[in-house]
Amino acid sequence: MKKFKVLLYFLLGLSLSLFILTTSIHIKSFDMNYYMNSFKENNIEAATNMDEENLRHVAEDFIKYLKDDRPKLDTTAVIKGELRPVYGEREILHMIDVKALFKLSQWIKVISAIVAIGSLLILFKIKALNSSYLGKTLMITVGINLSLLLILVLLIQSDFTQYFTYFHEIFFNNDLWLLDPETEILIQMMPEIFFIKAAIGIGLYYGAALLLMMIIGFLLYKRKREKYTI
Repeated sequence: MKKFKVLLYFLLGLSLSLFILTTSIHIKSFDMNYYMNSFKENNIEAATNMDEENLRHVAEDFIKYLKDDRPKLDTTAVIKGELRPVYGEREILHMIDVKALFKLSQWIKVISAIVAIGSLLILFKIKALNSSYLGKTLMITVGINLSLLLILVLLIQSDFTQYFTYFHEIFFNNDLWLLDPETEILIQMMPEIFFIKAAIGIGLYYGAALLLMMIIGFLLYKRKREKYTI
């Protein structure tokens, strides 16, 4: 029974970590304001030969596609004064791979939420749910996640391009992600700085959620200790 209880608390910590991570990624990836602000800051109108209205239309379709609210990325827009398809074949094929990753992340978020809730319910059912263990689990989970986040920040800060390349080589089994900034709109809209700031935003959301979890964990653990002191 003790090993089973430890397993349930481990699953709780792991599932909460995955839920927070995927939620942070989705919040930033689906943030229309982030796209439009990035377009303005990086002068994407000039890079793509599209005005703000068309860029907004393209970004809206892009987000819908990532959310799986749009089956195909067949967006058209006015580019250099001519209405035409925004993306070429390589861009469309690459985004099919990207969408598959987002679908996977959606499943991970849903499953991790189910596992977290299920773990709590089972712990309650077997009368193994108490504030001391729960608080300790949350604080340990935060500690591990913050350590991993710090390592990731240091690696990315040392050479973002290198580790961004590693990411693509790990998660994609082709070279479709190697786009030409001279001719392909996707990379023109989203240069490296777009992803650097997106990564920072995801890290901030993730860190804020971990901080909240740490506070909750500390209060739960302190509550139990005070009870014993009395």
